[in-house]
Order: sequence, then C-alpha cells, then structure tokens
Amino acid sequence: MISIYLCDDEPLWLKRLEKAIVNYQIKSDWEIKIACSADSPCKLLRHIKENPPANGIYFLDIQYKTHFGGLQLAQDIRRIDSNAHIIFVTIHDELVMETFRLKLSVLDYIVKDAPYPEVQIHQCMRHIEENYLIVNKNTAFTFSFRAGCVYHTILLQNIYYIESVKHTHKVCLHSHSEIYYFSAVLSSLLKKLGSDFFQCHKGCVVNLRHIQRLDSKNHMIFLDNGSSCSCSFREWKNLTERLRTFYL
Repeated sequence: MISIYLCDDEPLWLKRLEKAIVNYQIKSDWEIKIACSADSPCKLLRHIKENPPANGIYFLDIQYKTHFGGLQLAQDIRRIDSNAHIIFVTIHDELVMETFRLKLSVLDYIVKDAPYPEVQIHQCMRHIEENYLIVNKNTAFTFSFRAGCVYHTILLQNIYYIESVKHTHKVCLHSHSEIYYFSAVLSSLLKKLGSDFFQCHKGCVVNLRHIQRLDSKNHMIFLDNGSSCSCSFREWKNLTERLRTFYL
C-alpha cells in the first residue's frame, strides 16, 4: 500500500486534491491511500514524524500562510522519507528554480490556475505507478541497503561503483544521482550485486556496464559519468578478460 500525503491551506484546493487522488484510485488497480490530508505544514510534518513513511507521494504548495514554507517542508520530508515523490501544486511558479538549488529532486510542478490541473495530477500518479511496478517486478535488479536510519532501494544499473572508506567500516556508493555512506564489507556486497560488478582492487567494486574506456598504461578505469577509479596490477588481466566476454 502506497501512502499519499496532501498539504494545502486552501480548503477548496485540499478538496480538489483529495478528489483527484480518489478518482485516480478508482481507475487504477494500484493500492494507494491518502494517509494524511493536512491544512498546514506543521500538521503534515507531525503526522509523518509519528508515522515514518517510506516511498510516500507528497502533493505540497510552495508557500503557505504560516511562516513555515513549502520548501522547508519538502526538505524535512526528504530527511524522513529519502525516496519521497514530491510534487508541488502551486501558483508560485517563480520559486521553481529554488527547488533545484536546494536539491529537492521534485518530480513535477503543477500550476493551480493552469487548465485541468487534475489531468496533470493523474499523469504524475501514472508515472510513479509505472516506475513502482517496474522496480517491484524486477526485484532481482535492485539493491537495498540501510544508510543511517533510512532504507534505500536502487536499481543495480544506477550504481557506478562502491569504494571502501579508509579507516572506517563503511563504504561509499556512487549512484547516478546520489552518494551514500553505509556500513558494509565489499567482499560481501559483491555477492549481492551480481555478475555486472567487478572488484578492481581491494577497496573498490565497479559496474562493468558503465565502463567507457581503459587506460592500460596507468591501470585506470573511466566510467560514462566522467568518474574514474584505479585497478590493481593483479586484477587488470581479469578485468580485460571479463570485459571481452561481457557483451557477448
């Protein structure tokens, strides 16, 4: 069951949001529920602190009548629910660029006075539903881990490499959009990651799918996101042999 959270201090818009979600639920087989419909950021935040969600869907305004703004609310939500799907439904589209500066990873912006905002709400829901079904259908292609108090699940294809953090018992996972630190042993991780990954030296595991080129003189691996990592002399031959057969 996927939880949906609504927050708008305009009663009419809160009702419109509720109605749009209910109408989408009727047409879809997806199991969703409105877990909280709040008329202030404080009420919503209090609810999710008492009932910590995971992968929730949030429809928020950017500005509220209180001093507590939507951008601050989104930041607090992201700290509690790191995989939250955040959509702003607002008339203040001039603040859109601020969400990029704050790295809020907002899914969409729906302008209230635009024609048929309910259609856009349904499009957002359909997009999230399709991604959710893909991830859950292909659980063999995902990797789950705990960083601090938060559990994350990401697609294996979105991992570039994982390296040990010196003088700690932690590793650093580099994905397509985030960097995560968590406690783990590389040799144990390699068994969970599968055949797409290769341990290029004692402290690094690399995703073969993202290797763009090799520098045999310096034993360096260059990835398609612009990053690079070294490979030990002993593993260099094994790496080149794996790559030679990897795409066959």
